[in-house]
Amino acid sequence: MNIEEEYVIIQRQINEYVAKKINVPKQLYQRQFDIVKSINDTFEKSKIEDISDYATGIRQNMMLKYFGEKIGKPVEAYKNKIRNYYFKLTGEKIKEEDMDINI
Repeated sequence: MNIEEEYVIIQRQINEYVAKKINVPKQLYQRQFDIVKSINDTFEKSKIEDISDYATGIRQNMMLKYFGEKIGKPVEAYKNKIRNYYFKLTGEKIKEEDMDINI
């Protein structure tokens, strides 16, 4: 199983917990964080600074921010990357509330 498949399986498990109104075990969010971090690290090494990369950078760092908040990690570095990619993509500043995503 590759990491993308693992991510999808974990997301299904999280969805089941949420649907049953049961607290999601932190280790599920931790594993998702680790998977997205690995994917993002690979992306950061290979990006070519174009519009597609800016959009990908925003999405991945929003996910890292989301999972980081769920597991109690500092997220300022991800917020700064979101701001940077967003500015490169649009020429505008992103609002704090626009950095939140629902997964």
